[in-house]
Amino acid sequence: MSKEVKRSNPKKETTSRRSFLKTAAVVAGCTAGALGFPNVLRLQAQGTINWKGQNAYMPVPNAGPFQRSMHGAGNNPLVFAKWLNRETNGQLQINVAPPGAVVPVSQIFNAVSKGALDFGGEYYSGFHAGIMPEADIETGLPFGWETVEETYDAYFNRGLLQEVKAAYAEHNIYWVPHINPTRYGFGTTFPCPNPETIKGKKIRALGIYGELVRQLGGSPVVIPGVRCIWP
Repeated sequence: MSKEVKRSNPKKETTSRRSFLKTAAVVAGCTAGALGFPNVLRLQAQGTINWKGQNAYMPVPNAGPFQRSMHGAGNNPLVFAKWLNRETNGQLQINVAPPGAVVPVSQIFNAVSKGALDFGGEYYSGFHAGIMPEADIETGLPFGWETVEETYDAYFNRGLLQEVKAAYAEHNIYWVPHINPTRYGFGTTFPCPNPETIKGKKIRALGIYGELVRQLGGSPVVIPGVRCIWP
């Protein structure tokens, strides 16, 4: 599932920053109640079911021709809720509250696990890696896979999907993967040509990436996603 990392050639300093900043594809998980979700799709005679959900990210606002109803950061849970409503003929309705409206973003995993929330949208697993160690593998170990194709292969061809679902089920959560076609990296306000420049710096990094920053001599900081305008 993982592959050997190719070391940078010391003679090619111009590629060192790119090699350093390139980590793994991010896999952000949308979570829903383990006991409710699989059965809801089979319901025929019962009335409307209302779920209380919360988003982990603010949706992207309108930008030119791109409308906020389209897929994108923070929009996916809203699109997913509409899809479930349509597929259940209106029987399942999910009210997706903005980040922090019900519980702090970092507590969405616990809230869904304990039933305080029925649905958590686009929640980054690094927040609960301390509770569920498999979350670090779900996100993508540093340099474990470097393209969305490798991520897809790990999940759907090599059995990772079933393993991660089983781990979430132990916490009463039915996990729905959302694979982002992007790479997880460090955006900095200072020149970062090599790993040594991380030393002594505060870097937003969660889970296994927080440990990576710590080993590089930096100080990992846990901060929820950026807040945008809620529609």
